[in-house]
Amino acid sequence: MFENENFKTKKICNASKWAVTGFMGAGKSWFIEKLRFLGKNTEDLDHIIETSQGKTISKLISEGSVDAFRNIEDQCLEDFLNDEQDSFFLALGGGALNDKNFQNLRSHGVHLIFLDTPFEVCYQRIKNCSQRPLAQLSKSELEKLYHQRIRVYQKADITLKLKSDLNPVELKEILLNQGIKF
Repeated sequence: MFENENFKTKKICNASKWAVTGFMGAGKSWFIEKLRFLGKNTEDLDHIIETSQGKTISKLISEGSVDAFRNIEDQCLEDFLNDEQDSFFLALGGGALNDKNFQNLRSHGVHLIFLDTPFEVCYQRIKNCSQRPLAQLSKSELEKLYHQRIRVYQKADITLKLKSDLNPVELKEILLNQGIKF
């Protein structure tokens, strides 16, 4: 399931609003899918963006720029947070957690879970994924981006290193042990 040294908690968080962060290929969508199976209110920011814009993220970036996409992403996150939901798990895009969005999440009472997945694992999962525009960067450029983003990810309340073969019940047990409400 996990090793005790493979997770850390800055504080036990008995919160009901959570955002899940990590690099591309870290397992955020997998994590959210498991929670959805358990009946939790889950959302994926990438899906919210694509629905609101009527285009895939890949199309948004190719028609504009990464910076233009980040502005859309920031606005969609803001809109989601302003909906005043009582309880949710939200998967963020790999680049969504910047300093500004970190503060925005905090101001809305959202706590963070960082899926700490080694770069090599993430790279193997994304290297042939044409739907991820940034995954088209070279391996060395992706590794540099990974290390740049880690500093923001590490601000999370809970850091987890999970095996990808966890079933939903095992994941629930891990999260309950971390003080996450079900």
